[in-house]
Amino acid sequence: MSEEKMLEMINATADIMFMAILRGRVSLEACKKDKEFIDALREELLSKNPNKLKVAQDSHQMIAIFEKYRNKK
Repeated sequence: MSEEKMLEMINATADIMFMAILRGRVSLEACKKDKEFIDALREELLSKNPNKLKVAQDSHQMIAIFEKYRNKK
Protein backbone atom coordinates (compact mmCIF):
# COMPACT_ATOMS: atom_id res chain seq x y z
CA MET A 1 0.00 0.00 0.00
CA SER A 2 1.33 3.44 -0.85
CA GLU A 3 2.23 5.99 1.79
CA GLU A 4 -0.44 8.31 0.41
CA LYS A 5 -3.20 5.71 0.83
CA MET A 6 -1.97 4.83 4.30
CA LEU A 7 -2.04 8.50 5.29
CA GLU A 8 -5.60 8.76 3.95
CA MET A 9 -6.61 5.82 6.14
CA ILE A 10 -4.95 7.39 9.19
CA ASN A 11 -6.71 10.70 8.57
CA ALA A 12 -10.07 8.99 8.03
CA THR A 13 -9.66 7.14 11.32
CA ALA A 14 -8.81 10.38 13.14
CA ASP A 15 -11.82 12.07 11.53
CA ILE A 16 -14.25 9.32 12.54
CA MET A 17 -12.93 9.47 16.12
CA PHE A 18 -13.39 13.25 16.14
CA MET A 19 -16.97 12.95 14.90
CA ALA A 20 -17.78 10.35 17.56
CA ILE A 21 -16.48 12.75 20.23
CA LEU A 22 -18.40 15.69 18.74
CA ARG A 23 -21.64 13.74 18.69
CA GLY A 24 -21.16 12.71 22.30
CA ARG A 25 -20.87 9.02 21.45
CA VAL A 26 -17.56 8.74 23.28
CA SER A 27 -15.54 10.93 25.62
CA LEU A 28 -12.11 12.29 24.83
CA GLU A 29 -10.69 10.39 27.80
CA ALA A 30 -12.20 7.12 26.58
CA CYS A 31 -10.39 7.32 23.25
CA LYS A 32 -7.08 8.72 24.51
CA LYS A 33 -5.07 5.52 23.86
CA ASP A 34 -6.54 5.14 20.38
CA LYS A 35 -5.74 8.77 19.56
CA GLU A 36 -2.17 8.35 20.77
CA PHE A 37 -1.80 5.20 18.64
CA ILE A 38 -3.12 6.97 15.52
CA ASP A 39 -0.87 10.00 16.15
CA ALA A 40 2.19 7.76 16.60
CA LEU A 41 1.35 5.89 13.41
CA ARG A 42 1.04 9.18 11.50
CA GLU A 43 4.37 10.40 12.91
CA GLU A 44 6.07 7.15 11.88
CA LEU A 45 4.69 7.37 8.36
CA LEU A 46 5.73 11.01 7.97
CA SER A 47 9.23 10.52 9.41
CA LYS A 48 12.27 10.73 7.15
CA ASN A 49 12.79 6.97 7.13
CA PRO A 50 9.44 5.38 7.93
CA ASN A 51 9.37 1.75 8.99
CA LYS A 52 6.83 0.65 6.39
CA LEU A 53 6.67 -2.88 7.79
CA LYS A 54 5.67 -1.58 11.23
CA VAL A 55 3.09 0.75 9.68
CA ALA A 56 1.66 -2.12 7.62
CA GLN A 57 1.49 -4.38 10.67
CA ASP A 58 -0.22 -1.67 12.72
CA SER A 59 -2.77 -1.02 9.98
CA HIS A 60 -4.90 -3.93 11.20
CA GLN A 61 -5.25 -2.28 14.59
CA MET A 62 -6.02 1.04 12.90
CA ILE A 63 -8.84 -0.58 10.91
CA ALA A 64 -10.26 -2.04 14.13
CA ILE A 65 -10.17 1.41 15.72
CA PHE A 66 -11.93 2.89 12.68
CA GLU A 67 -14.70 0.29 12.90
CA LYS A 68 -15.01 0.77 16.66
CA TYR A 69 -15.76 4.49 16.35
CA ARG A 70 -17.73 4.23 13.12
CA ASN A 71 -20.17 1.90 14.83
CA LYS A 72 -20.72 4.16 17.85
CA LYS A 73 -24.40 5.04 17.74
